[in-house]
Formats: sequence, structure tokens, C-alpha cells
Amino acid sequence: MQSIWFYISNSLSLLSSICATIFVVTDSFSQIVASPVPLTSPSDSLGVFVHVPRMPKAFGCHKIEGTEAEQNACTKARLLSFFKTHLTYPELAIKEGIEGRIPVSFIVEKDGYISQVELQKHLGGGCYQEAKRLLVLLRKHCQFTPLSARGRPLRIKFRTEIVFSLDH
Repeated sequence: MQSIWFYISNSLSLLSSICATIFVVTDSFSQIVASPVPLTSPSDSLGVFVHVPRMPKAFGCHKIEGTEAEQNACTKARLLSFFKTHLTYPELAIKEGIEGRIPVSFIVEKDGYISQVELQKHLGGGCYQEAKRLLVLLRKHCQFTPLSARGRPLRIKFRTEIVFSLDH
């Protein structure tokens, strides 16, 4: 018969490892919430994060001097500029006067490239297809600066929009 101290010792050890795991995930990430996106592999216990204290930067915006907000503004401005520069307004959309915004989201992977692109709205007139083409182009020509926490790279869900405006 084993002593009660054996059971208490094993229980404390288990509790200690559970607390350590919780500490690792929540210590400096009080704002990070794992999204219900399936994990890419069993070893990828962090999954995809939606709410993070910092966002990945694109087009070298991580190198500019300034605050986090200024670097985020740089990324946003350069993404909008990229979309505006490379957008070919569909003829049917011009003819029918279709304008609007298409919200898009994608995952910034651990290597900085994007995957799992989603478009959340159809405008009609070929705008949806043009938005898809722009995101394929973005995937080829833009690498984000990936984020890491505790030495592990993170997968981050990033949201932006593609603007279709006839008054550009």
C-alpha cells in the first residue's frame, strides 16, 4: 500500500505542469485568443491567433523608426497602395457603377507568407474575382515580418479590405 504522500506528490506534479502550461500560453498574452481554426500539426499547440498585442508588418514597415502604431499605419497604407496600384477595375463594374469594399482575411504564417485567404463579401461586376487576383499577387510579392512569442513563431489572422472606388 502506497503512502498518501505518494499520491499528493504525483497530484502536485501534475498540477504544477498544468499551471506551467497555462502560464506559458497566458503570461504575456492576456489579449491573445486562439481561434477555432484547425491546427496544422499536432505539435502546433498555439494554433492561429486573432487578438495579439502587436500585428505582423509588411513591406519593411518593421524597419521604420517610430511607434508600434506608426508601423501598423505604414503596413495599412502600403497594403492599400499595393491594392490600388495593382487593381484592374472590372469593365462590367465600371459600366454598372459598382463600388464598395471587400473585407478580406488571411493567415500570416510562421515564415511570413500568407495562406488561407478569405473574401467576406461579393460586390458583383467581377470585383470578387479581381480581389482574388490581387490576393494571389500579394501572396507572391509580399512577405510579412512574422511574430514570435517565447521563441516560437506564431500564426496570426490578419484582416484588411480591398476598396473599389470609381473616384480614385
